[in-house]
Amino acid sequence: MIKYLKNLEKGEANRLKQNILEWCNAQDEYCTLFENITIQSRDENQFIWKLGVICQSEYLYDSLDFPLTKFEEYIQTKENEKFCFISYDLKNNFENLTSRNEDKVDFPLILAWEPQLIFIYNTQGSLEIHYTNEKSHQQAEAILNWDKKTNKVKEDGEIVNKISKGEYENAFNKIANYIKVGDLFELNFCKEYFIKDIKLDSLALYEIMKSRTQANFCVYAQLKSHKIICVSPERFITKKGNSILSQPIKGTKKSSSNQEENQIFIKQLRESQKDRAENTMAVDVVRNDFSKICVPGSVHVPNFCDVVDYGNVIQMFSTVVGELKTNTSFIEILRAVFPMASMTGAPKIRAMEIIEELESSKRGLYSGTIGYILPNGDFDFNVVIRSIIYERKNRYLSFHTGGAITVQSQMEEEYTETELKASSLILSIQDLIYGK
Repeated sequence: MIKYLKNLEKGEANRLKQNILEWCNAQDEYCTLFENITIQSRDENQFIWKLGVICQSEYLYDSLDFPLTKFEEYIQTKENEKFCFISYDLKNNFENLTSRNEDKVDFPLILAWEPQLIFIYNTQGSLEIHYTNEKSHQQAEAILNWDKKTNKVKEDGEIVNKISKGEYENAFNKIANYIKVGDLFELNFCKEYFIKDIKLDSLALYEIMKSRTQANFCVYAQLKSHKIICVSPERFITKKGNSILSQPIKGTKKSSSNQEENQIFIKQLRESQKDRAENTMAVDVVRNDFSKICVPGSVHVPNFCDVVDYGNVIQMFSTVVGELKTNTSFIEILRAVFPMASMTGAPKIRAMEIIEELESSKRGLYSGTIGYILPNGDFDFNVVIRSIIYERKNRYLSFHTGGAITVQSQMEEEYTETELKASSLILSIQDLIYGK
């Protein structure tokens, strides 16, 4: 059942969205918000924001269920839309790989849940409310009429960079040697930042982080054990009918508030042979992954090395498209393409082995993916970057940044890039703590 509330003004819709999130926070109910900050398409299925609340059913992945048959069954037997969170370390179920680094976040390999209610504000300015039953219809009315505000939480905490610049340099030199001897062409190396024992006003932090970027794949989620604040600019994979699409991002440069200077930076990134090489290798990995599940000859690259200004950084992305073979399941697609090329390297399996050797923290949900699966089997998933993962029990806040290292990379430049990517998150947290 769907109820339409027509012609909501943008400001009214945003206030409603905030009220729903405040209600979930006050009631400690599950919620997941998907949000497009800048709408780049007038597709009839496009939305400005989509917000699911109140858990009707949940699936947590049991690593002993290697074939993922129970997850596939959960997807297929539930008639309603599901929201899915998939950790990077699911790679170990697809390849002979391990993840033994320290893990203070403890996010499941897969968490999928089915909301009782979904609120969708679409590009036509209408609000849709999707109910699963009559009880949820009544619950929706209560939520819509709720207008209380939760009290602001006092923040305090020190951001710790888990690896020093010297440790980063040591890892960089080892990666460079792996490239020199032919083990690698490219590797995405990441490092963790964390805060111990912080009381987190997650809704306020999400708004601050959004204000610093123009990311199109933002997610806010409140779950039983975790809160997720994600302002990702990158789409991992989407499926509509038999068509699949991926848009790997590789190549980053600082943006500028000075428009003339910013155009120079955009031109420099567009013409950078190093960044184009990084992006090309990511595209080649995606094309290879798609070839396992797509009709021969259907995989192509309609957009190559495009440059987009996301407000705080300028980045290069490409688009890879393919036509799926008949009756290809979600798990078969996931097995072929996960983890994403932009967060691993080339060759992909060897890159993941070296990532495990050199990184100091388990990635968990970072460089995994968050998305939704519609009842007809279509789906859309992002890449979990520019994201804060908060473990609620121990009040542990974590985020990672990283970048691709190739034969053309220079240590100082790569280290600076990781700091640039971290700066937006660090400034957002500082704004929250100090009220700037």
